[in-house]
Parts: sequence; C-alpha cells; structure tokens
Amino acid sequence: MKWQTPMIGGLAALFLLTGCFKSEAPKCSDPKVTQLVEQIYTNQIAELKKSNPLAAVFMAAIPQKIVRIESARPVKYEENIKLRSCKGVAVFEDNRTANIEYTVQLDEKKSDQFYVELKMDFLEGLAQQGMMDMIMNEKKQ
Repeated sequence: MKWQTPMIGGLAALFLLTGCFKSEAPKCSDPKVTQLVEQIYTNQIAELKKSNPLAAVFMAAIPQKIVRIESARPVKYEENIKLRSCKGVAVFEDNRTANIEYTVQLDEKKSDQFYVELKMDFLEGLAQQGMMDMIMNEKKQ
C-alpha cells in the first residue's frame, strides 16, 4: 500500500547559527541539526494527524516522537551549493528504529542560517511494522 499525503516527501526548517558566518553546512551529527530533524518529524506527524483523520490506523502505528538520532553521518557534500546529505538511525519513543535521510544546507544569502530537510519516505515501512506489531499483540491476548 502506497501512502500519500501532502508534503510526505520532506519538510524543511530554518535555523540560525550562532556566532560568525560559516563557509559550509553544519555537520550531520551537530546537535542543532539532529534536534531539528527530531522537531521536523514531530511537527510532520502532528500535521498528518490533523490533515487526514481517516488514517487513524496508519497514524496509530507510527511513533509520535524521535528520541534521538544515532550514527549520523555524511554521505555526500556538494560544496558549490553548501549541501550536506546525511543518513542516520532514528530511535523512536517506542524503541523502534528506522534508517533516515536528511539534508543540511546553508542559506545562500545569509551564511549564518541553515535549512534542514527530512525525507519522510521511511514512514510507510515504519507504519507497516507498527501494524504488524499491533496484530501480533492482539493475537497474544
């Protein structure tokens, strides 16, 4: 089942860097970056709940919050556009994990700001895993 909803492909957030002007995007493991990834996920899930109340089973199978990002690492850096592509493992409030991808990019006009975009294509697998867990728990009862 292919789940489609507005903006499921990704969501971006802007963050102001403190200090001097930067010449490259922050690292994938930078706490400000990983905190933004966590915030983007939480906001996106809340928005999905509001925008599609008929998807209650789907939404019940998805954790509401990322607790932390582990193994954050760069997979590519495009210096000409100051874009860092990242991968990591999201650990959710229910202890499930998912491989995630996100990007970090400096604002081209204000190098003291950066954007983070989280690719949400891992949601379908996470929801399927959650639905299977719910089914298995019902069978045990």
